[in-house]
Amino acid sequence: MPLKLNTPDQRYTDSIGQIIENKEAYAGQRAIHKAGVKYLTPLSNMDLRTREGMAEYIEYKGRTLFPNFVSKTVEGMTGLIFRKAPVNKLPKQLEYMLTNATATGKSLKDVEKMISTELMLTDCVGVKVSLPQADKSIVSALDAEKKNIRPYITIHEAEDIIKVFYDIYNNIEMISLVVLREKALDKSDEFNRKTEFNYTVLDLVDFGDSLPVYRERRYDKNCVMIKDSEIFPTIQGEFFNEIPFRLADINGGTKASVEDLTKANINYYKMNGPYTDGVYRCGFAVPTVTGVAPESVPTAFGPSEILFAESKDAKFGMLESTAGGADKAERFLKNLENLMAALGANMLNPSKMVAETAESKKLDHQSQASVLSMVSDTTQDTVQWAVDLSSKWMGI
Repeated sequence: MPLKLNTPDQRYTDSIGQIIENKEAYAGQRAIHKAGVKYLTPLSNMDLRTREGMAEYIEYKGRTLFPNFVSKTVEGMTGLIFRKAPVNKLPKQLEYMLTNATATGKSLKDVEKMISTELMLTDCVGVKVSLPQADKSIVSALDAEKKNIRPYITIHEAEDIIKVFYDIYNNIEMISLVVLREKALDKSDEFNRKTEFNYTVLDLVDFGDSLPVYRERRYDKNCVMIKDSEIFPTIQGEFFNEIPFRLADINGGTKASVEDLTKANINYYKMNGPYTDGVYRCGFAVPTVTGVAPESVPTAFGPSEILFAESKDAKFGMLESTAGGADKAERFLKNLENLMAALGANMLNPSKMVAETAESKKLDHQSQASVLSMVSDTTQDTVQWAVDLSSKWMGI
């Protein structure tokens, strides 16, 4: 039985789990809490099949903080990349991209930041130049401008790139098929609009000529082709011979720069749960009473209260936990903080607090600069490709 068009390729299957984990960590505490037991296992006394057990778990989860080291690191790296505003020199016909490069109000600078962020989080981002269909009523660039007929850029996150296949044409390896998952609004119910996923297929069709022809098709959520959705975009009246889509990556799309940091951050959260719960329950001494009838147990305790019982067997005391377990957990959490600092979240500990040799500092800076440089260069190359292709469509 042939696979459906929305059946993911091996690249997607191998990476989607870690991609979602990176994205959820980046999104922060609300997303991590929403994931529930995926990241925070219930304690042994919490039976989630019962209302009481679920209530205890929700309270337990609410006390467990998720300090977002991943987001701070990515935002810090992005700030370093864009500490100087990028200079985008565009032809006059493309100056609209400075304020609206995506047809949704995102500027070219916004596009660059989105690409850089995705590269750090997933090491894979798709960029497509949407080419308008030929319109016989357009006879000049002014007509095209008046009717807003112009190319624009769309960003496709890694989790929405279902398939990417390559083939060789005239001894050149090219993308031959792309399947993209795209959000669509179901308006069938006027008062209950829902977001669903449709699919866009970009491929090259071989008509027997020396070069293939670019084609676009759209499918609904059931993978049924939408009527009249098949188009063959052209550039200056000629069919286009490659797919206007680029898959950008810096590590071959195999491992994101923040992957190790994400693992450490989530492990910190998992350990922080039991530790916080232990401090919450055992951080203070608990009064105890033995040797008295239940109805004779004092109902108030405190420095201003006098405890008295008629029974000679009555004993009053304070139950306190030993500090050994809590100390070990605290040391473990501190070690994870140091690990995350080494992996990129340098803002956790000021550098002056750590003794480093000049050589180790040099290596640290070189490593950081290497990642920054690769992200920056890949972003710049990808945006330049999109601008060049748009220029070609405009006849510049």
